[in-house]
Amino acid sequence: MSKENKPFLLISGASGSIGQQIALRLAKEYNLIVMGKNKERLDSLSLKLGQSQVITIECDLARIDSIIPTLQEHLQTNPNLSIQEAIPLQGFIHCAGISYIGYAKTFNYENMIEVANVNLFSCMEIVKYLIKKHKQSLKSLVFISSAFSQRGEVGNSFYAATKGGLDSYMKSLALELAPNIRANTIQCGGIFNTNMTNIFTQEQKEKILKLYPLGEGEARDIANAVAFLMSVESRWISGTCLQVDGGFHI
Repeated sequence: MSKENKPFLLISGASGSIGQQIALRLAKEYNLIVMGKNKERLDSLSLKLGQSQVITIECDLARIDSIIPTLQEHLQTNPNLSIQEAIPLQGFIHCAGISYIGYAKTFNYENMIEVANVNLFSCMEIVKYLIKKHKQSLKSLVFISSAFSQRGEVGNSFYAATKGGLDSYMKSLALELAPNIRANTIQCGGIFNTNMTNIFTQEQKEKILKLYPLGEGEARDIANAVAFLMSVESRWISGTCLQVDGGFHI
């Protein structure tokens, strides 16, 4: 399929390790709009993708009020293409996320708002924009959740709450947008060598991996699951929390 004929996907959090792997996995089937906070990593990803029709959007998703103006600026006034007029936007993958480690008695409101904005509210804001502007072409929404939305862990309650909120939001959204648009989440297990997990020592990593019956996972495992949920092979799957966690949930 030529670049001119490929549909577009929007990926938030594309400057992160998992987001970049998702973009690389999907580049053959789709033209991509990659959105993230780190401009240098977005530019590097764009070079790796080697696509003439790729849009990079620098945006801090913690600033909710800036999201829709930023999308409008890039998707409606891009000098090289007009997505709404030329190529339909077929899907959205919300991969943006930041962790929040701390006991309930130590929660800080400002930090909590930042985490909730990035993990949950930014997703809602982007979807609001997309279903207003691209509802006729949208087919699939995939949000990267976490295994911790289902499995408790000391010190991880607020992060888990934001991911659990993402799962609940998805289920209602799947009903609201059916039958033409599907919505699913991926409850992702811990993927090492990412910004979230680089805080662990080797000893801590080995201890954590004992909880995973299938051993260590990689970002490409998440990317492959996303590719499936974006494809026609998943046409009868919606409202599902797909567990991609090496058996961690068992």
